[in-house]
Amino acid sequence: MRRFQRTFVMLAVVAVAGQGLALSAAEPQDSQPKERRRTVIAHELLTELHHTIAEIMRELPQGTPAGVLNDLQAQQRDYRAEQVDKQTRTLAIGAAGSLELRNIVGDIIVKAGGSRDATIDIVRTSRGRTDADAKLGLERVTVETSLQGTRGTVNARYPDERRPPYSVSTAYTVTVPAGTRVSAHSIAGNVRLTGVKGEVSADTISGDLDIQGAASLDSIRTMSGKITVTGAQSDGTIDVGMVSGSVTLTDVKARRVSVSAVNGPVVAKNVTAGSASVTSLSGDIDYVGPVSSAGRYEFQSHSGEIRLALSGGFTFEGRSFSGSVQGDQGLSLTRSAGGRQVARGTTGDGSAVVAATTFSGNVKVSGK
Repeated sequence: MRRFQRTFVMLAVVAVAGQGLALSAAEPQDSQPKERRRTVIAHELLTELHHTIAEIMRELPQGTPAGVLNDLQAQQRDYRAEQVDKQTRTLAIGAAGSLELRNIVGDIIVKAGGSRDATIDIVRTSRGRTDADAKLGLERVTVETSLQGTRGTVNARYPDERRPPYSVSTAYTVTVPAGTRVSAHSIAGNVRLTGVKGEVSADTISGDLDIQGAASLDSIRTMSGKITVTGAQSDGTIDVGMVSGSVTLTDVKARRVSVSAVNGPVVAKNVTAGSASVTSLSGDIDYVGPVSSAGRYEFQSHSGEIRLALSGGFTFEGRSFSGSVQGDQGLSLTRSAGGRQVARGTTGDGSAVVAATTFSGNVKVSGK
């Protein structure tokens, strides 16, 4: 399970985006027409995604029924009978314990509270063609909770059935001590965490991630969905990965911010980071925030526009192969001749380094 959680988007985002952007950033060769280069990049992207999805399916947690993902929507259309079970579990994890939440189908909502215990409200909703089928789903799909010292675990368990006569979704609504370390994982469901001050990580294959007020945010990843991070901090790196959807960061502070997206826009507003790396294979990048002395900030997109509004002194280099590189009056750019746009400039003391590269799109930068 842990390898599945840590690698499913890493493979798709880091390997795919890294290889695709490396190809797009290479100097165009006269012997390789533009359309051929795009075809090569698209082929490699699809190949990598195919391998990634195959690995994800092999690494699904034990007990995940083969049809739980593929047939979910069809089942919910056909299954009109419904049975619901509600339970509340309490785990005495203490003021600075940890809680791992694992789900297959369903949302996870976590908020900080004032108790020393974690309280988990579990709602299982089972649907079937008949009431008996729906009831059977509640009997066979269970949620296990365990506690070892100050480490709590909540885990949804599905029987190994190829085509069960029911469809069960499970929702967790959790209240934890503010200092709890929380890791939340769902396959088909949204994850929302609010006000947690311990280390936070979250991922899902199909669903949105919404993180608010996290004081020690580590990594958040989704294969398909929106990522929204507001008012988060980290003494280390905030690592964000998304394959298809969008990423929005607002009022974020960290030693380093790393964002990797395959298909979708990235918007980062009021981001304070010692360094940053932001890539989107297909999507625009908007970044607003200060740069730090001696920091390095890199932005890359294959088919998208890069728009930067930076405060502080920095040395800038922008490249576009079928677009333009533009700067405001506060940044005097010198341009290189040739079939591509390359512009360089310095503002303030020039102590930070900013690099922006796009294959098909414009680069716009402003500095104060």
